Amino acid sequence: MIAVYVLPEKLRYEYADGIDPDVPITASTRGIIELPRQEIEEKSFSKIKEKCKQNNVKLNTEVVITTKSLIAEIVDYAQSNNVGLIVVGTRGRSGFKKLLLGSVASGVVTYAHCPVMVVK
Repeated sequence: MIAVYVLPEKLRYEYADGIDPDVPITASTRGIIELPRQEIEEKSFSKIKEKCKQNNVKLNTEVVITTKSLIAEIVDYAQSNNVGLIVVGTRGRSGFKKLLLGSVASGVVTYAHCPVMVVK
């Protein structure tokens, strides 16, 4: 099982207060840039790691920082890693169409090469 958290590249710069996004990443700024990845590893994956451990399921986790859309990154990642099933959550926060199914979940369902299970 693979758990993937896709983080838009622009969002990671919110953690880097005062760092120009056009400046190349150096050893001194790398620690600041890595904060979102560490927080995600600790907070977002903790429950799924515990459930997998309880059920003896091998889990690999990965935080992907992308310049693409979240939908494109999820679909591309699944295809390049030969994923057989994508499980995606939905919140349904905006718009009538998205009231029933979130925009990212809807896009993944539309473009994925494999079955997609949407959970709320």
